[in-house]
Amino acid sequence: MRREIFLILIIFINMCMPVLGQMTAEHWLDKGNDLLYQSKYKEALEAYNKSIEINSDFTEAWSNRGIALGHLYRYNESIESFNKAIELNPDFADAWNNKGKVLSDLGEYDEAIQAFNMVIKINPPELQLLAGAWYNKGLAYYNLEKYDAAVRAYYMATVIYPRYADAWNNIGVALMAQGKDDEALQAYNKSIEINPTYYAWYNMGNDLLNKSKYIEAIQAYKKSIEINSKNAYAWNNKGLALHDLRRDGEALQAYNQSIKIDQKLEAAWFNKGLALYEKAYFNESIQAYDQAINLDPTDSEALTNKGASYYKLKNYPQAIQTLNDAINITPNNAYAWYNKGLALGALGEFDSAIQAFDLAIKINSSYKDAWYSKGMALNNLGKYEEANESFGKANKICTSKLVICSATNNTSRQNNTSYMSLGDEVPAVFNLKVCPTTVSIPG
Repeated sequence: MRREIFLILIIFINMCMPVLGQMTAEHWLDKGNDLLYQSKYKEALEAYNKSIEINSDFTEAWSNRGIALGHLYRYNESIESFNKAIELNPDFADAWNNKGKVLSDLGEYDEAIQAFNMVIKINPPELQLLAGAWYNKGLAYYNLEKYDAAVRAYYMATVIYPRYADAWNNIGVALMAQGKDDEALQAYNKSIEINPTYYAWYNMGNDLLNKSKYIEAIQAYKKSIEINSKNAYAWNNKGLALHDLRRDGEALQAYNQSIKIDQKLEAAWFNKGLALYEKAYFNESIQAYDQAINLDPTDSEALTNKGASYYKLKNYPQAIQTLNDAINITPNNAYAWYNKGLALGALGEFDSAIQAFDLAIKINSSYKDAWYSKGMALNNLGKYEEANESFGKANKICTSKLVICSATNNTSRQNNTSYMSLGDEVPAVFNLKVCPTTVSIPG
């Protein structure tokens, strides 16, 4: 009797083996999906591989395997996996959409758009997937700097899914890229009305900053920071708005907070340097610019402003060395040439100063201060007629461009004691750096 039961059990197991095999493939798929959801991409990949080993025609396993590979930055293998899924089912919209995302990650935006177009052509019943394809298509167009096309694609996403807050946010970003700040503001308001994210408030702040609405911009940045206090960009740009309201102490605090959050944010160090410079803390300003330059050794603007700080400290040789570094990086940096001319003039090297001023003028023929300082250097060399010509150029620029000029007597005299020495001139500095708008994450 026991033997008969044993034989019956073996027969039952053998009969059930094909069914158990199919279930096992789906089991591994489900396990992979759970691991994928937990961001355990390597383990998820192993699960999908086991699913495919059991059923090599399992479309969903190939597609989700591609997602896991994409998260592991194995993009080429990811695309191959999506292609296999598409080969098995050409109308599998998920695979087309995810393939497009990976192509975008590779910077292959035109190919990505073709993939998203396939999703749109398939017209899947899942409205979220269809809206996401239009949204991702908008991202690809945005990265190609085709902003009108990006706006149209994002808008189509909102037609399918009107409460698509991220699409409205990105419409605002694309409109701002075209200088359409008023329309962008409407888009940000719509995004915030649906879902008040920290990045929509931040982008609204940038829009208001562009429009010189500094108080409103500060309020928007505050809203962004309330939602995400670790948003270093918002703290930095809040500092810009405070600076333009001449609330310099608060601006410096904002830059410091931005740096506290992200010590590698070069713009915040740069802006801190300028804030300290304007408060005549020149040594501290140099330290801040050094941090910016360490983060970006090619930042010619930071080197120029650092040179200006050395000039204000009357350390003219160090100023010249720093400004030469700026010029080596950006030869058409008119401010650097001008400041170098001031430092050379302060050392009494007037011929070399004139050469520097001439190069600044060659870059920008309307550079009033360069014309005026060149006149002062010529005056110190006793070249009074040429000095008067240079002063005349400066005055002409003032008249034609409505530039506010100083009341200094620009008439050259042999007794030049009435002239300000070049060592007392105000050097040129580059203005504050704005952190960019934030595009919402892919759909």
